[in-house]
Amino acid sequence: MVNGTAFIDACNNCVGGTTGQTPCSNDCAGVPGGTASIDQCNVCSGGTTGITPNSTCTDCAGVINGSASIDQCNVCSGGTTGITPNSTCTDCAGVINGSASIDQCNECSGGTTGITPNSSCTDCAGVVNGTAFIDNCQNCVGGTTGQTPCANDCAGVPGGSASIDQCNVCSGGTTGITPNSTCLDCAGVINGSASIDQCNVCSGGTTGITPNSTCTDCAGVINGTASIDQCNVCSGGNTGITPNSTCTDCAGVINGTAFIDNCQNCVGGTTGQTPCSNDCAGVPGGTASIDQCNVCSGGTTGITPNSTCLDCAGVINGSASIDQCNVCSGGTTGITPNSTCTDCSGVINGSASIDQCNVCSGGTTGITPNSSCTDCAGVINGTAFIDNCQNCVGGTTGQTPCANDCAGVPGGTASIDQCNVCSGGTTGIPPNSTCLDCAGVINGSASIDQCNVYSGGTTGITPNSTCADCAGIPNGSASIDQCNVCSGGTTGVVPNSTCADCEGVPNGTALPGTACDDGNANTDYDAYNNNCQCVGIPIGGCTENLTLELVTDDSGNETSWEIRDLGTNAVAASGSGYQDNALSTVDICLAEGCYRLEVFDSSGDGIAGGGYILRTAGNPGSRIIDNRNNFTTGGSSAIANGEGFCLPLGISRLIFNSCDKLDYVNNNYMVANDEAAVNAVWVVNGANSVQSSSTGYEFWFFNPNGGYSFRRFRSHSTSDGYPATGPTRACHIRLNSWATSNHIPAFVLMNARVRSRVLGVNNEWGPACRFKIDPVRAACPLTQLENLPGSQFYSCNVSRTWGSNGVLYCKKVTDATQYQFRFRNAELVNPVVRTRTTWNLQLNWTPALPNGTYQVDVRAFKNGQWCISGDEWGETCLVTITGSSAMVVNPSNLKWVVSWIPKPSFS
Repeated sequence: MVNGTAFIDACNNCVGGTTGQTPCSNDCAGVPGGTASIDQCNVCSGGTTGITPNSTCTDCAGVINGSASIDQCNVCSGGTTGITPNSTCTDCAGVINGSASIDQCNECSGGTTGITPNSSCTDCAGVVNGTAFIDNCQNCVGGTTGQTPCANDCAGVPGGSASIDQCNVCSGGTTGITPNSTCLDCAGVINGSASIDQCNVCSGGTTGITPNSTCTDCAGVINGTASIDQCNVCSGGNTGITPNSTCTDCAGVINGTAFIDNCQNCVGGTTGQTPCSNDCAGVPGGTASIDQCNVCSGGTTGITPNSTCLDCAGVINGSASIDQCNVCSGGTTGITPNSTCTDCSGVINGSASIDQCNVCSGGTTGITPNSSCTDCAGVINGTAFIDNCQNCVGGTTGQTPCANDCAGVPGGTASIDQCNVCSGGTTGIPPNSTCLDCAGVINGSASIDQCNVYSGGTTGITPNSTCADCAGIPNGSASIDQCNVCSGGTTGVVPNSTCADCEGVPNGTALPGTACDDGNANTDYDAYNNNCQCVGIPIGGCTENLTLELVTDDSGNETSWEIRDLGTNAVAASGSGYQDNALSTVDICLAEGCYRLEVFDSSGDGIAGGGYILRTAGNPGSRIIDNRNNFTTGGSSAIANGEGFCLPLGISRLIFNSCDKLDYVNNNYMVANDEAAVNAVWVVNGANSVQSSSTGYEFWFFNPNGGYSFRRFRSHSTSDGYPATGPTRACHIRLNSWATSNHIPAFVLMNARVRSRVLGVNNEWGPACRFKIDPVRAACPLTQLENLPGSQFYSCNVSRTWGSNGVLYCKKVTDATQYQFRFRNAELVNPVVRTRTTWNLQLNWTPALPNGTYQVDVRAFKNGQWCISGDEWGETCLVTITGSSAMVVNPSNLKWVVSWIPKPSFS
C-alpha cells in the first residue's frame, strides 16, 4: 500500500499497517521470536543461548535449586541425599572431625575420650602399663625385668660388633668399613706418614724418598717456588722477576692481579669475580671427589673412583687377599685361604711335587725327585730334561736350553722395538706402538699444542698457529670489535674506538632514532634516521598521533624500523637500538597522508617470539598493522607490493566475532559492521539486477611480512552465496570463494581491513584484525572466558564475589564434553585448575581462592583431546576475586601475566 505503515520486523515478517500482524517479540536473550526463556535457576537458557535449561543451579546431587552441598568430609550431603552433613567423617568416639583414634591397645583413645593412648595395655613383661620394652637386640628389658638394654657398638648398633680400629675409625660390624682400611698412607702403611708430595710422588714415611726431592721449578731449582706466570715467563722464586710483572692481566690492567682460572674465566683483580672452586685434587672447577675409599679420585687425579680400596675380589674395602697359593681367597670369594695349594702328598703348602718320572717326590715323601726313572735322553737318573721349547737338552744330549725372549718366554719371538719396548710375541704390544706421536710417527715430535691441535713434527702445522687471534698472535687476546676491526691485544687499537656515531664521535650516543637538530626552524621532532640523516616533521603538519609497540628477542640491537612517505619515499620516522626481550612503546606523530612501515632484523632471522603493532594513539588505539609473534624469519617485515596505510583511519571494521578469529575454514563468512550510507543505497525488495554494483564493502587480506596481499569488493548486486537479502548482505564475504590463484593461504597469520564504498567512492580503510584459516584448529577450537561486549555472560577482565553468585562463563565449543578453567598469579605456588562438564564455573569450591587478581584461561575437551593439543590454552583474561574467606594476598606482590607468552606483551 502506498504510504502504508507495514514493515519487515526482526523475524523477517511483514507486520503492522493493514497486515493485522504484530512484530515478533524478543526472547530473554534478545533474539526476536527466539525460544530462550528464564528457567527455574532464574537464568536465560534454551534457544540460542547454548545453555541447557536448569543446568546452572543444580546442587551437588543434581537437584535443581537443591540444598545439597559438599560438607567438611568432602561428601555431597544434605538436601535429598539422605546423608547428614559431616556424618561420614566422625572419629571413633563419634565426634565430627574429632581426633580420637584406635591406639595400639585396640582402644578408642585421645580426642574427647579422656583415655590416654596405649594406657590400657601391658608392657612386654606382661605388666599392665609397665615400662618394660623391647630393646634393639629384641630382648625385653627395663621395667620389672631387671634387664638393661644391650650396649651399642661404636656405630650405635645395640650388640653390634663394630669397634675403633688402629685408624681411630669405627669399622667392622655394620659400618661397611674394613678395619684399618681408612688410614693407609700412599705407601700402604697403616697410619703411615707417607703422602703425595708437590711432585706428585709418594714420599716420606717408609718410602725412603725425601718429599719434593724429585722435582725442580722452572728455574731449575729443586723444590724452588719459581713458576711460569700468566705472561708465559718463569718468575718468582730466585728468578728476581715479579710474577706477571711483564704484561697486563686478563682484565687489561697493567700488572693487574686478574687471571684466567682453570675454568677459563678472568677472575680476581679489578674483575670482581672469584676463581671457580677447587675440587679435592685442588683443581678449580674440577670434577674429582672423595670416593668410598676416602680417596680423592676422578677428574684429573688419574685414579678411578673406588679403585684404591678394592680387595683382590673387586669388593670395596673387602677383606679378600692373595694367599700363599697365589689365589684370591677369604672375604666374599668363598675360598678358604691356602686351601688350593696342598702338594701332591696332601701337605698344605708342602714342597712335594710330581717329578719327571710322574712320581710324587720330594717334600715329606722320602723320595728323591726323578730317582725312579730315566731322563729324557734315556739315561737313568740322567740330568737331561725337556725345556720350554719341548726339546731334550742338558745331560748327555750336548744341547743347551732354548733362550728366553725379552718377555722371559723361552724361544719366544718378543723383541725390543724402536720405542725401546719389549713388544710382539706374547706381550700383546704391537711393535713400535708405544712411541707413536699424535701424527702416528715412531718417536715423532708432533704433539697436542695449546690450541688443542696436532702440530709440529711431520704434521706441517706450526704449534699454536691455529689459535692465533685476529692480529696473528698465537693465543693472543685481540678480537674483532663492534666496529668490525681487529683491536685489543697487541694491536694497539682500543676496542670500538674506530666507529663513530652520527656526529662522528667514536662510540658516541648520537645513534639512529635519537634526537638531533636539523637546523630547520620549520620542523619539529628532529631525529637521526638509519642513514644518520637528521630529519624533522614540518611544524603544523603533525596531526596524527600513532604508537608503535615493539617486542624484541634476544638480540634487540638487531631490530630497527622506518616509516616512509608513500609519495616521496622520504623517511618520516625511524628507530633502532632496542633492549633485548623488552617491550618498547614509541610515540610517532605524522601528517595526514599515506605511509609504509618496514621493520628490519639485521641478522635475517626475524624477531623470535616478538613482533610489533602499529596503532593510533589511545587506550588502546585502533590497530593499523598487527604482527605480534609472527615475524619469525627474514630480514624485513612489510606489506607486499609496496603497500602501506593512510591517515586518518576510516570507520569500517569487522564485527567482534569475526575479528581475531584464528580458526576459519574455506567458505566461512567474514562479516563487517554495516554503515548507514551503504544501507541507504539498498533498493528494498529489489532484485540483484537493480542493486548497486558500486556500493558495498571492500575487504583487504594481507600478510604483514609480505608475500600475500589481496582485495575483494562485496557489492549489493551479488549474494556471494549468503542466503539472506537486505542491506547487510554485502557485509558478508565468503572466504576463498574466488579464483584459486588468489586464495588466502591456510595456517598463515594474516591481517584483514575493511573500507566502505558508496556509488563508486571509497572511504578510508578502517582498523586491522588478525585472522587465520586453520581447519585443524577449527575442528577443535581454542576457547576463553566470554569477551563479547554486552553479553550477559561477559567474564573477561571482570570482578567476581566468591560464593554462589560468582560465576564465570567461557565461549562454548560445539560438542565439547569438558572444560578446564586455570587460575594463576604470583601468590600461587601451582596453578589451580577446575574441570567442568559445562561451560560455566561457580566460584565456591573448597579450599577457596584468596582475594586477588588472577590470570584465567580455558581449554575445551573434544573428540578425545584437549583443543588443539595436550597443553594448548586460549587467550588469558584477568579476574579479580573479592569476598573470599581465604587469606588475602598482598596486592603489591602481584605479577601481571599477559597472553603473549613468554615475551613482554602488548596492551
